[in-house]
Amino acid sequence: MARFQPGTREWAMRAFDDWIQQKTETNESSSRIFVLMAQAGIGKTGIVCRLARERSQHILAQHFCRHDDNRKRNPKHMLLSIAYQIACQIPQYRRSLEEVVVTQQLTRANILKDYNIVGIFEEFLQIPLSSIAEPASPEQYRQFVILIDALDECEQSGKNEILLCIQRHFWKLPPWIRIYLTTRPEIPIVDKLKKFSPSFIEPSQQENRDDLAIFFRNLLRRLGGVVEEDTTEAAVEMLIEKTGGLFIYAAHLAKMIASVSSSGKSLTWSQLEAFPTGLEEYYETQLERIIVDDNSYSTEWRIAQLAVVAPEPLHVEVLQAILGSSRKDRISALKTLSAFFAIDENRKVHAYHKSFKDWLTSPEREDSDFYIDTQQVEELFATRCLDILKTNGILRGMDTTSDVPSKPYPDEVAHYALRYVVHHLCACRRHEKARHVILDVGWLMARAQAGDSRGIETDCSLLEHIDPAARLVGRAIGLSMNALRRDPRQLPGQLVGRLLSSTVATEECQNETQMKLSRFIQALKQFDHGFDWWCPVTPTWEQAEQPCIRLLEGHKREVLCLAWSRDGSGRIASGSNDETVRIWHSATGECELVLEGHSGRVNCVAWSSDSTLVISGGNDTHLRVWDSVVGTCELVAGQSDYAVLCLDTGNDSRICFGKGKNISIYNMDTGEIDGALEGHTRTVLSLSRLLDSAKLVSGSEDGAIAVWNVDDMTMMRSFVGHDGAVTSVQWHSAGTVVSAALDRLVRVWDVISPSSSPKQQPTQEYLHCSDDFAYCSRSHVSAFPGSECVALGSRSGKYSTEVVLWNVRSGRVEKKLEKHLGTSNPLALSPGGRVVSGLEDGSIRVIEPTAEDNNLCGMSFLSRYFGCRVWSPDGNTLASGGDNNIIGVWDPTNGDCFCMLAGHLGMQRALEFSSDSKLLASASVDQTVRIWDIEKYQCRFVLAGHTGKVRRLSWSRDDTKLASGSSDRTIRIWCASTGSCLQILSNPLNREIDFISWSRSERIVGGTDGRSTFVWNATNANMEHSLGLDLHRDAITRSLTCSHDGDRIAAGSLIAHVIRIWSIPESSCERVLATRDEEAREMDRWADFEDGSSEDRNTKMEAARNKRVRGLLWSSDDSLLLSMCQEFIAIWDVRSGVCTQTLSSSGGIPPAFSPYEASFLIRDLSEMADPVGIACKDVLVFGDKACALIGYSNTIKFFQLVRRHDGSGRS
Repeated sequence: MARFQPGTREWAMRAFDDWIQQKTETNESSSRIFVLMAQAGIGKTGIVCRLARERSQHILAQHFCRHDDNRKRNPKHMLLSIAYQIACQIPQYRRSLEEVVVTQQLTRANILKDYNIVGIFEEFLQIPLSSIAEPASPEQYRQFVILIDALDECEQSGKNEILLCIQRHFWKLPPWIRIYLTTRPEIPIVDKLKKFSPSFIEPSQQENRDDLAIFFRNLLRRLGGVVEEDTTEAAVEMLIEKTGGLFIYAAHLAKMIASVSSSGKSLTWSQLEAFPTGLEEYYETQLERIIVDDNSYSTEWRIAQLAVVAPEPLHVEVLQAILGSSRKDRISALKTLSAFFAIDENRKVHAYHKSFKDWLTSPEREDSDFYIDTQQVEELFATRCLDILKTNGILRGMDTTSDVPSKPYPDEVAHYALRYVVHHLCACRRHEKARHVILDVGWLMARAQAGDSRGIETDCSLLEHIDPAARLVGRAIGLSMNALRRDPRQLPGQLVGRLLSSTVATEECQNETQMKLSRFIQALKQFDHGFDWWCPVTPTWEQAEQPCIRLLEGHKREVLCLAWSRDGSGRIASGSNDETVRIWHSATGECELVLEGHSGRVNCVAWSSDSTLVISGGNDTHLRVWDSVVGTCELVAGQSDYAVLCLDTGNDSRICFGKGKNISIYNMDTGEIDGALEGHTRTVLSLSRLLDSAKLVSGSEDGAIAVWNVDDMTMMRSFVGHDGAVTSVQWHSAGTVVSAALDRLVRVWDVISPSSSPKQQPTQEYLHCSDDFAYCSRSHVSAFPGSECVALGSRSGKYSTEVVLWNVRSGRVEKKLEKHLGTSNPLALSPGGRVVSGLEDGSIRVIEPTAEDNNLCGMSFLSRYFGCRVWSPDGNTLASGGDNNIIGVWDPTNGDCFCMLAGHLGMQRALEFSSDSKLLASASVDQTVRIWDIEKYQCRFVLAGHTGKVRRLSWSRDDTKLASGSSDRTIRIWCASTGSCLQILSNPLNREIDFISWSRSERIVGGTDGRSTFVWNATNANMEHSLGLDLHRDAITRSLTCSHDGDRIAAGSLIAHVIRIWSIPESSCERVLATRDEEAREMDRWADFEDGSSEDRNTKMEAARNKRVRGLLWSSDDSLLLSMCQEFIAIWDVRSGVCTQTLSSSGGIPPAFSPYEASFLIRDLSEMADPVGIACKDVLVFGDKACALIGYSNTIKFFQLVRRHDGSGRS
């Protein structure tokens, strides 16, 4: 501030005052953002400092960005700094903030770790500020300003995180808060802030010269002027020319002039002429004065080299450690360099101005005495970082080059080396050593536990085209990012699980990369991590060498539509059955925006031509237009009686969307419907607009394809393209259309050549779903103009979904990218050739076609929905049944379906193996039970007699008899050797049987719709006990299991995670198992249900679904009980009622367990302290082999889990 002379920078102060006084009639600023644009060195930071001092009544907070400081470029740090400064000025806001911090016991460190940018902005700025009452009258109204300086210096790798934060979130601040920014003019910032109606000012050359003249004139007058009085104005002009218009150099000149005057002599004209001209000449003169020794040995020069080349400001301890100097030498050298470098409050060394760094490293100055060879300095950094990590025990088994001290380095030093060692090694081209670091388990774990998994992936990308092993590790980290954000301790399990297919070759034929990764996985297993972890031994997750390079997780239900942005930014819009639209960044996998507003499933999304808007349509009959940057809903339109199933946009403001069997054209400029396109006879399912054209193509349920001109609202052409509904159409070029339909065909059409036939012939055709059992609910095709290939989502014969690249010109399949889980498969092809594909579990996969594709060891079930699945007791076989009436029998070690059992006329509802695993019983909605010989792959008996759907099965302990329960309200006992019905057991309440168990004590326990349970003697068919009381107040309890001794029943609640243990002999509830306050919650929810309507009951039941008990299992000795809900698996000590262990889960269908050996795993799990576990949707466990299956609605993935006990590698 002392450098400011009265009368200078008045144009900037006036512009600020004019802007701050602008108000609309509602007291809201017409311009929320002011941008000062000026070239580097003009004095923008000084102007901001002057505003902070002289306009302090308006300034709420200030933030100074720096190109060399990660914290100053980090929006999280900026938001917390702004929140602190506001709290110092507004007591009401401070109280709101303190309440949040104290209540949640938050610290700055855990806020930075646990909160994302959106969470910090909303929790600590938006919500507390929104509670502050606005002024009651215009007279009381006062505008406040947040100052942000040098926004251009936040640009890194083409991305400005702070600019994006302002763009997306600051509009949510109260209208009485405005933003004042400074930036260089060459950075395109104003265009990204259009929503704020920014004002901006760029100082003219004359204004700047006038200020410099005032500055130097006052300076010379104060110091006594020049010897020749009449040369003062000429001296001022000379000094202005020497500065080149830069105030930063004017300040240096002022110091030099003051130095001359302080000697008691008057300033002469010759002295003025001798001053350096321009910054560069000044820098060289000063360095010649400071560095008098040979550059390579000067401590000052070595410090300058390190400070300039470092990727972030160096902590003084880091500087000293890299330099290898004493503390005294370091302090002395930094004092000498104080004209160029400053030490901030965090003891970090900053260059005063970026121009100094640019000058020292400019290639044009390579022959100068003061030129920094960055590669040599990077070599020094790399060597010292390796030594530091070795000394601190982070790198294991790696040779270093210097004699390192035994005393560990301080945390600041170790943290810098940990973060930047690979960066420095790659910068000096020591790629082999960089790979050794990346494959060092100690470095990986330390980096992950420091919360920098994204940094590991970035480091691996530096070797992507040099070292395949490092590239695959980076891929594995990228695929694991969602898990690592939740808990970095999952790193070893994630890496092993995702790299296994890269090491499957035998030891004799392994290539170099496989050998490296094999040794790496072995090192992961042997490393003493300090915690227990699950180790997959079969490659079932998305593998690092497969096409899927990124997993996007966030949607709660199936993904129904996807679209790439058109500006090349790699952003993705997705719509889901969870009624939301999400915007993703494909490079990082992060969800940038969640757009809420639809009241039904979102069927279609599209981007505007400039990618600033996202348009979505759904079952609520509305079109919604969203700002893709800030997430606001700009427009709601298209209300009708029809769900919006499809839409598309061109390069204009018109939105084409399906409206029943017609197509409506909505104009965003006028807010009106321009017209409707009529011609289809059934619902329009797909639309595609040709860019830079008025052409539109549509596909309909009537099997027809139509080409339209949206300018004159006419049909240009229509023809029957398929024998089934056309579910997807896409333009491939100006005259070529690709279509997919339920007839399992993908076809290419020439829509330019004339044709008189309504049944036009395609130019190419591809048949998918060729299997006899194939089911095709919908096919998706995505094309990008100019590409020879289209992406196709098709069904394989076993109902897994394949993503296929199909060459339109040759008609050949270029590549099958990967098989997916689930029945939903929307996809989109990017201009760069990447494919994004959605799944029914709510996840999205980003697929890179150039990657290798090794098939997963996954079991893709024959049906769209599997209603039952069961292990064989020997653990060698898995059986599944579903809605296609086929039973699949699987080898879980390789995922092969080695047998398909056909015969049932309806969906299977239950499967049960005999104890010797040779027989399989199946129950179906066709009212029959079948007994299959697994070894001969044939049906031994068809057991007919039930008059309702057969729901449950249970073998006797000697496998001679089979019990079946049915909706006809009876249980039948069958002879397994003859197929005859031995006995019929009826229940007194005449209710449907939905549970059955044959206990070791020869009791048959049957449950009726979760309300009552009856016990029969299996020998004489006499009823021994009856539990007439409801097992739970919520009436229907689907989770029931009988203890092995037949004396107790465990029943799980539908509205809370509460399990009741009932004594069969006593006909009473003997114990309630509940986590925390779940029992009280169950009672409260039930009271709410009783008071509400049936609709309210359903809504509240849905809200409780995450804690609903979905599966139960007794241990072999009946002492432990395992329960599962969508969020976790709990293990209970039945006698004490204590929950001994909980494991993370992600829910799904009730678990199925081997009834004989599972107790081994339960005891094993109960011993674990704070395990990481592997999140899964549906777990099936076989105990003595510790195997698990991850299941989805039509696919199960298999892997074995090994528990880590210690660092010696024993499992």
